[in-house]
Amino acid sequence: MRKTGGTLLAPAGYAPPEASSIAVHSLSDGDRVATDQGDLVVVETPGHSRDHLALHWPDADAVFVGDLLLGRGNTTWVGEYLGCVKDYLASLEKIRELNPSLLYPTHGPPIREPLVVINRYRRHRMERLKQVQETRAIHPQADPRELAELVYGGEIPVKLRKAAVSAVKAALYHLDRESEPG
Repeated sequence: MRKTGGTLLAPAGYAPPEASSIAVHSLSDGDRVATDQGDLVVVETPGHSRDHLALHWPDADAVFVGDLLLGRGNTTWVGEYLGCVKDYLASLEKIRELNPSLLYPTHGPPIREPLVVINRYRRHRMERLKQVQETRAIHPQADPRELAELVYGGEIPVKLRKAAVSAVKAALYHLDRESEPG
């Protein structure tokens, strides 16, 4: 940005380390970003991260979903903060309500069956919640690290251990405070 003189478009409240030397324009739900291919409408989609945004492209009936959904697989990481599971499920619903015909994830190919994939990701998250709930019922004294080992089956690679434990903590928080799976 410093080299081009451009403006960084970022979620409201985001302050990159270089913010003092570049222009930052905060985006919030419903804001519009003009492009040469039509406006993009900001959709706040927390869950994967607290400040996650998607960009709805009404003229193309598409949504740039970032890391909310991936171009492959059944899941994305949901464990950054307590309350993220509730936010993630609500964000999936928000994208579903847009009823787009195409999704552009940050990772992987475009998603050409958005509702099928959204349903698959929601189902996976609900199944994971149920799995955590059932594992805790069998092992009520287990801490989140132990539950993560049981839920994710055996040894978790060292580089993924912290993320797995955070995801289990987020699931436990959701189960204890937000709702029951189902």
